[in-house]
Amino acid sequence: MGVATVSLFGFLARWIWFADLITPFRLQIAMAAAVLCAASLLMRHRLTITASLVVFALTLAPIITRTLSVPALPALEPAAKPISLIMSNVLYVSTDYDTVLDMVAREDPDIFAVVEAADHWQSALTDLKTRYPYSYDVSGRSAFGISLYAKAPFTARVITPAHAAVPLLRAEFADFILLVAHPVPPINAAYALENSIYLKALANQVRDAQKPVIVTGDLNSTLWSYSLTPLVAAKMQRPKGSGFAYTWPTNNPLMAIQIDHVLTRDIPSARFKVLPSVGSDHFPVRADIELGAIHD
Repeated sequence: MGVATVSLFGFLARWIWFADLITPFRLQIAMAAAVLCAASLLMRHRLTITASLVVFALTLAPIITRTLSVPALPALEPAAKPISLIMSNVLYVSTDYDTVLDMVAREDPDIFAVVEAADHWQSALTDLKTRYPYSYDVSGRSAFGISLYAKAPFTARVITPAHAAVPLLRAEFADFILLVAHPVPPINAAYALENSIYLKALANQVRDAQKPVIVTGDLNSTLWSYSLTPLVAAKMQRPKGSGFAYTWPTNNPLMAIQIDHVLTRDIPSARFKVLPSVGSDHFPVRADIELGAIHD
């Protein structure tokens, strides 16, 4: 009964803000329903079997729908020359600077985006500007600071779409636009409203773009969260390997969800993977993205 109540309550997320705190965990709810169904089969409780199967199906339905609505891009061709992007929520209170620097040295991405880049993080990562001649820091924002490092030139603009001065970084490169996002977590009514305004503004940036778009960041939403609806409507796609990954929380695999994303529009192919821990509560993510003529 409890599993059914939790699952069904998630369908009210359009109207009740805290119902959307349940939607990220639909996979866990579906697994709980499957376990309950298996136990009921052993005990031959027909009513419980039926109820658990219904809950299982209802819980999986939004996951399947969103997976189809945000389709996976084709895999990279062997001859592809992708650009590489790493996005890391470094956890603003962490001081594990060397682990992050070592990761960047090892992975050597073309673009490195950092969220929760508090001022002390921006100071600690200054040496990256030798490797990356083009960079931009959104400073003075504590847990909502953003830093961007790139090997190619870009023009940066900070957008503040909501009321809490939470920034959205728009970086225009020669052949694409990168949006680095980190909305507030929807943990209370005010933050849920801020989160909604921010993600709608992010989707508007995608729709208005005249170039291919890459969105990356800690979106505080899974692929099947109701709050991600504006980006779904903007016809985003996801790199192969994304959607069902585990990026948060690093210390509790039972609650594993993907809220750290790379989403694209007008991109032909890409792949996605989660990188090892860098001491944050989030795992970094990497995407290799084919942009056609960008490397020609």
